[in-house]
Amino acid sequence: MNVYSDSSHSALKYLKDTEVNISNFSDDLMTIADSFNLELSFPTHNVPTRYSDLDSRSNLVIDLIFL
Repeated sequence: MNVYSDSSHSALKYLKDTEVNISNFSDDLMTIADSFNLELSFPTHNVPTRYSDLDSRSNLVIDLIFL
């Protein structure tokens, strides 16, 4: 799953607000990650991980990382 959020973290806020609806998915995601020996990681620097080609669009930052 790849979710990019804008500078206002709209994607994360939406996911948090709909947490009740996706709680089973979150559990499944953690189970799948664990089965591949992946661990949840947190960025040490909040820098863009995707740069937009258009000046009218924001650069984006990955908010959820498994290593």
